[in-house]
Amino acid sequence: MNSKRLTVWIDEREALPVRAIPIVAGRSFSADVIAESFARERVSRTPVSYRKTTNGIEPLHPRQWEPTVRQIDALQARTNEKHKGVSDEDDAWSLKITDNRDGAFELLPAGVFVWLDDFEQEYHANGEKGLILVPMALLATEYAVVMEGFEKNPEIDKHEAVIAYAAKASMDETQKPWTIANINDPEPEQNWYIAARYFARKLVIDDSTLLTKKNILAGKISASLTSVGIFKRGGKLPIAKTTILKSLTNITLG
Repeated sequence: MNSKRLTVWIDEREALPVRAIPIVAGRSFSADVIAESFARERVSRTPVSYRKTTNGIEPLHPRQWEPTVRQIDALQARTNEKHKGVSDEDDAWSLKITDNRDGAFELLPAGVFVWLDDFEQEYHANGEKGLILVPMALLATEYAVVMEGFEKNPEIDKHEAVIAYAAKASMDETQKPWTIANINDPEPEQNWYIAARYFARKLVIDDSTLLTKKNILAGKISASLTSVGIFKRGGKLPIAKTTILKSLTNITLG
């Protein structure tokens, strides 16, 4: 089983592969729902799907989703035939989700993504709870399918190295350097400020340009905090970037 974060960094912004959406967003976002949503003409606040090409980042037109819709419809027809006669609604729904997880999400296009912050905004606006960006019961084969089409690059590798280090250290109760306050820092208003400042310095060491890209830095700090189990009040949602920036007030990072 894998316990990796199902996002990628593209041009210094965190993105969510569309193949990850059925896994991280729950049963309301099955593959057929996702494909049909992107195949409709875009309305206000609906996230746009993108892919990165040699010409840069390009949005997908709704018509480009139509072949995917047809493929998933065909799979769903086979699923309905296979489970014909299931009378209990919950059992029928469970069977549909199982088939979507095993087959339909693989039919979503590889290398296509939405911007994570855009998707989260729409997700929460619809009254949904927090995304599970680090699912615990994820097969290595499923992870590989989700990440197909996203080539590694130094920017992604550096950030994932920070996340991996934090996740590994979080399993060792004796090795949690982000819990130790820097003696030169002002008194933290909240305990998580200490961890945010720790990860901020580590990220800046890896990429000094983040000193002038505070919003991007805050997003990466938020991901690092999530990887060690630090969330906003309620224990489900990641800490907002604007809140994280408050923890860096009067802090020397590099």
